[in-house]
Amino acid sequence: MKVEGLQRVTMRRLAQELDTGPASLYVYVANVAELHAAILEELLGEVDLSPAVASGDWRERIEALLASYIEVLYAHTSLA
Repeated sequence: MKVEGLQRVTMRRLAQELDTGPASLYVYVANVAELHAAILEELLGEVDLSPAVASGDWRERIEALLASYIEVLYAHTSLA
């Protein structure tokens, strides 16, 4: 994914990387769209959401939240 982007992640390619068959992946995810959603959820889970519930100026909290989001996007450029 880091090299070719999320759109190039397929059940077949993932199965090949995991040295298994594509059918074995369907036990965990229904289709490639669900696989992509799981990947996005995992990677975007790195965004620090604590500023959203913190006290203080709302502008500073939004800036902190967006800064964390940008850091995640730079770390995983294919997400953008």
